[in-house]
Amino acid sequence: MHYEDSGMVERGNMFWNRKKGNIIIRMMTTILLKYGKSERFKPDLYTEDGFDFSEYGLDAKALHIPGHSKGSIGILTADGALI
Repeated sequence: MHYEDSGMVERGNMFWNRKKGNIIIRMMTTILLKYGKSERFKPDLYTEDGFDFSEYGLDAKALHIPGHSKGSIGILTADGALI
């Protein structure tokens, strides 16, 4: 997980590093998606732009492509596939 999104799962708050949105949407998201304290966890691995996955058996690198969230990433494989 990219470190810029880690607060979402560590704090159980998907709006952790986003602009303050509509309070009704924030409440509905928490209730409907059941995203809260019980879903908290600490990522096993933090990535950043250029992170090399070869140590984990994957010939690929992480690309930091913020958009949906500040920590959105893509995985670019050695053969040019982007996941």
